[in-house]
Amino acid sequence: MKFNNEYLSDPKSTLIPLRMTPLHQQLLDAIRELDILRESIAYANELSIRLDNEERELAMLEELIPREQQDVDRLEKNGSTSLVRTIIGDREEKITKEREDYEKVSQRHIEIFKSIKLITFELDVLKQKEDQLKVAEEKAAFLMQEREKELALSDVTNAGIIKHLTEESIKHNGHFKKVENLNTFGRSNLASLISIENLLDEARSLHLSSKAGSTPQSYDELENASRLVQKTTLDLVRFKKDLINIFPHLHLSTRIKIEHFGSYADRPIITSTKAPTFLEKIKKSRINVHNIREQLEIVLTFLDQEEEEVRNRISGIEEERRSIVLGAG
Repeated sequence: MKFNNEYLSDPKSTLIPLRMTPLHQQLLDAIRELDILRESIAYANELSIRLDNEERELAMLEELIPREQQDVDRLEKNGSTSLVRTIIGDREEKITKEREDYEKVSQRHIEIFKSIKLITFELDVLKQKEDQLKVAEEKAAFLMQEREKELALSDVTNAGIIKHLTEESIKHNGHFKKVENLNTFGRSNLASLISIENLLDEARSLHLSSKAGSTPQSYDELENASRLVQKTTLDLVRFKKDLINIFPHLHLSTRIKIEHFGSYADRPIITSTKAPTFLEKIKKSRINVHNIREQLEIVLTFLDQEEEEVRNRISGIEEERRSIVLGAG
């Protein structure tokens, strides 16, 4: 919801309200202080990344310097024999080049070492800013609330707008929390469906890898899959109930059907002509599980999009509310 207010159309406007109460001024000062702290912390994060990179480069240089020195020493030592001179060509030229390489590496090592010292010092100073951030945020939030109370008594128009925005914020935040919880629960169910598919795949793999066909281990995997199906079915039923309470138009099947395999001890004597039966049951079971998984993934994609849209609406409401509180005279 946007309001026609020229003063608020540009958050960086240099216009000064006609009336500036002491509380209003304190709030603006607190916001500026908070912005400065956040910029400092952002810079500290950049320095931390740079520090990691330079520390890795320093370690590499510390390994490289001895090798460069060894190259110089080797050429100076071996250069006295005519045989070596014949093999390596111009001895002095090669020694000069190796010395230049060594000096370059050494100089870079000195530069990186000094840079790391400086970055470490800056980070120690900026660390204090992180400790100040929470206090600054709490101070700004408190002054914002107090400023809203002040406007409620002195500015009827803006007080009404703020009240409406507060109600909208509460409504959207409540909806967001429901969608977020539903999304989390849905992803837990998705993980269970993936696990069931993996168990079926493992049972199939064990069956195919055994010369005798089915093995006790393959039946163990199927038993594990069956137990997980029971739990996941109950969870999906609850998930679907919560889902349609918020989004009645969404569809999701909750019937996970696993073929009956029995136990390894009760298995029928399988001949070569009947061997595919076991595999066909696994295939059919897996198709059923996968179909439900695909349905759930479609629902979860929708929930992700809904979360993003609601998050943007909340952000817009809070920005509008903030602009009014900071800008109203």
